Amino acid sequence: MKKKLRIFFGIALLGVALFCAVQLILIWKNYQEIDTFYEDTASTFVTEISLPDDTSAAPADTPAVTPAGEDDSSSPQLSYTPEQALGVTTSGKGLSIDFDALSAVNSDIYAWIWIPGTKISYPVLAGDEDNSYLQKRYDGSHSSGGSIFSDYRCADSLSGFNTILYGHNMNNGSMFGSLKKFTGASYAAAHPYVYLYTTNGVLTYQIFSAEETTTSSDAYKVTASGLAYLQESANVHPDVTLTSESRVLTLSTCVTRGNTVRRYVVHAVLLVPETTAETAAPETAPAATESAPAVTESAPPVSESTTPEEPISQDMMPGSAVTEHPAAAEPPTPADSTGTAN
Repeated sequence: MKKKLRIFFGIALLGVALFCAVQLILIWKNYQEIDTFYEDTASTFVTEISLPDDTSAAPADTPAVTPAGEDDSSSPQLSYTPEQALGVTTSGKGLSIDFDALSAVNSDIYAWIWIPGTKISYPVLAGDEDNSYLQKRYDGSHSSGGSIFSDYRCADSLSGFNTILYGHNMNNGSMFGSLKKFTGASYAAAHPYVYLYTTNGVLTYQIFSAEETTTSSDAYKVTASGLAYLQESANVHPDVTLTSESRVLTLSTCVTRGNTVRRYVVHAVLLVPETTAETAAPETAPAATESAPAVTESAPPVSESTTPEEPISQDMMPGSAVTEHPAAAEPPTPADSTGTAN
């Protein structure tokens, strides 16, 4: 009898081990498939560029920039270099995005987000609802990794006080899986800037905060009513000064603590170029320095959002529908699926 029990339990354990192995293989294959898809996307629509030896040979569609130290009365005096104006990092590399080809695939694509040294290099979409691209790629195909997309309240203008982008927290670091690393001082220092490439140029944001928070925090307010919270949260760059005229970019993903779903968020502020006295920005506006990348396009005015700022229900808050690693998670229930992604 004991021998039969040992055989039975041995077979049962073997079955469990095989089941777990199959699940791990499926998860791994899913991650590989997601990575391959976006690697193919980058190879098709993105070209890595280096700053030309002659900076006057910049692409024709690159907005004109007056380098620091040169006087041109016909245009504002900007404090950043041609390298920074092209979105080129300290490694001398930048990106060139074929937005015409991307728009032909999906007109909801309005930007490309890039954080050098991380896996974050993806098209950014604006859907009609916050779950439009929760588990859908930009080409319409289904994927547990979904897409990087903006809060529906922010649309695609990038002109509001706080633009919020969502992405899944994948265990292999893809999508927004690396956001949690920014809570480490050394990692944040090594990756200080977020670049948003648009059809008008490159917007450069400097990261000033990285934190774990809840879905009900003021981190998710899209108007300046969340200014005090964001200012207080500045743990990466405590000396940052935000005003109602600042433009903040918030990157959000989810993290599960037991039965509680919380959020990792990274906040960055748009670097606004310094100008001459005639066109000077307010003294309180954050300004780009010689050593920091800066925006190439004229910053559009901050729009006054008509979206109410009253608290949003838990089901409708960003990320309420997604688990920490959606590839291995159970599908969301119908009630949860009304929520926004990561």
